[in-house]
Amino acid sequence: MINTMYYDAFANEYTLEIDPYAPPERYVATHRGPHGIYIEKWRVKKDGRTDLFLEIAFDTSEYYDRFYHEEKVKLMCEENGCELIELCDFTIPCEKFDQYVERVGHFNDTNI
Repeated sequence: MINTMYYDAFANEYTLEIDPYAPPERYVATHRGPHGIYIEKWRVKKDGRTDLFLEIAFDTSEYYDRFYHEEKVKLMCEENGCELIELCDFTIPCEKFDQYVERVGHFNDTNI
């Protein structure tokens, strides 16, 4: 079973393989998670450090509510005294992950 795929930010699609010569910001590792849970893992800046990470979890309704999503991210940054730098890792619900893997497997060059 596949548990990790990659979001290609340049091509705007998921892929099962990465180009080893591409810049690191091109791909975001995307993992198969529990039912109905999204987790964003952000690299953050705090007290001059940029080697720290913040994970923010959402249920499906929270994740797709743009206002709630933005407010939760803002609140988490305020509570932790940090600012977002880049999304470096993403976990999506198993049902969504499996749909994407099936599409990538059958239609490797098709956007998801």
